[in-house]
Amino acid sequence: MNPTPVTRITESVPDPIDAARTLPMRDYSPGDAGGSRLNIEGSEAFTFRVHRPSVDRPEWRQRLVDIEKGLATALRTDSTLFMHLFVDSMILAGGAVIGLHVWQWVALIGTLTVVLNVELLSQAIRRLVVLAHPPGEKRTRASEVAHQTEALCYAASFIAILGGIAIATLIFAQRIYESIPE
Repeated sequence: MNPTPVTRITESVPDPIDAARTLPMRDYSPGDAGGSRLNIEGSEAFTFRVHRPSVDRPEWRQRLVDIEKGLATALRTDSTLFMHLFVDSMILAGGAVIGLHVWQWVALIGTLTVVLNVELLSQAIRRLVVLAHPPGEKRTRASEVAHQTEALCYAASFIAILGGIAIATLIFAQRIYESIPE
């Protein structure tokens, strides 16, 4: 098999400290089976996937396929989402048992949806951080920013979870208080 030609790509990204700094030259070569190789000067090459639909579909249908692939990726790569879905199913079952009112269902489902969305976005940002700065490289300003970005993702997820717990607790407490005979 003949090696694929390598194209040189230069990206210029302003840094808060030094706006004139640029990222090093990158070697990009299309790989086999939809993967691509990215060589950053001074680091080992790593492979990432470039989205190429295998079948020509209408845009709305391709979006549904992408949604399914995104959810499957989220469930397979990080057990946190599976844990969220398990806890959410327990909360929904508890709501059905105690007989929540319609407005309580709306608030509860809205809260659970927000928490899941924050977790999915956090996973996406963490994956981009790893792509931008692979683990194992020497510590640089970029690695510090990558580490801080990852920490911010964890903090956002934590705050969303705390808010969800508070709202769910208030909804359940109010419903239980209403059902206690006087």
